[in-house]
Amino acid sequence: MPEFRTSTPADAETIVAMLGPPAREGFVVLPTVERVRERLADPDLVQRIIEVEGRPVGLLVLGFVADWLAELRLIVVSEPGRGYGRAGVEYVKRYVFSERGAHRLYLEVVAHNLRARRLYESCGFSLEGTWRDGFRAADGSYADLCAYGMLASEYRG
Repeated sequence: MPEFRTSTPADAETIVAMLGPPAREGFVVLPTVERVRERLADPDLVQRIIEVEGRPVGLLVLGFVADWLAELRLIVVSEPGRGYGRAGVEYVKRYVFSERGAHRLYLEVVAHNLRARRLYESCGFSLEGTWRDGFRAADGSYADLCAYGMLASEYRG
């Protein structure tokens, strides 16, 4: 079962490696190590390393727009198909609704990332709309972005 720990500046290179190609190509714009360290210092972001037996297998980043409104900004796993992403989403839901008492959790995902979309839908998120050409990839191409959301009442239901 994965464990979740707060990310630190010492994790910056590991984070960049997890976000790199080939697995995340086309879904995530790769940041620099310096940019990751800047984000780690942002008090409005909640960043967790997903670990299994002490080894990092993923990352999740949450942003709180307000005390009642949270955005799942990023979840990535380096070993897909082992349930680590699902465990991460369930951790986020529990943290946002049970620990922080938020009313709403939302996320956006590139439309062609079908694996992630299936995961979010199976975890109870509702597709709320599509932003046409809402994502710009590193190569300058555009892709549709799907907006998903969940309310506290749906989580508790």
